[in-house]
Amino acid sequence: MDGFDSLIIASRFRPLSVLRECLSLLHPSSPIVIYSEFQEPLLECFQYLFDNQLAVRLVIADSWYREFQALPGRTHPQMQMSNSGGYTLTGVYLGRGAEERMEEAQEQGASLERPGSGYWRRGRGGQR
Repeated sequence: MDGFDSLIIASRFRPLSVLRECLSLLHPSSPIVIYSEFQEPLLECFQYLFDNQLAVRLVIADSWYREFQALPGRTHPQMQMSNSGGYTLTGVYLGRGAEERMEEAQEQGASLERPGSGYWRRGRGGQR
């Protein structure tokens, strides 16, 4: 069976177009990792994967780190350093079946509704 077991994207540009093209090459249950210096491109990818039910366990995390200056007897954090190491989006790809369901629903003019999706529309407080 042709295809790949994982997808790693690290780009300074918007990764959504690369993600769309590469998803068809993945096996089901493959991990996805996308790195970006900024959070906004990852939010686009998150929204695409979530709305189309293409992946689960989606998480956006900050990869902040602290550099230390290590000299004999004088170890301390660097005083002039970047405030962020970038962001990562991780998840598990569900497989081609999810893509086919999405395409069929789009052809029929329907949208795929997931149980509990009203939670995200109402907000965490549950206001309608």
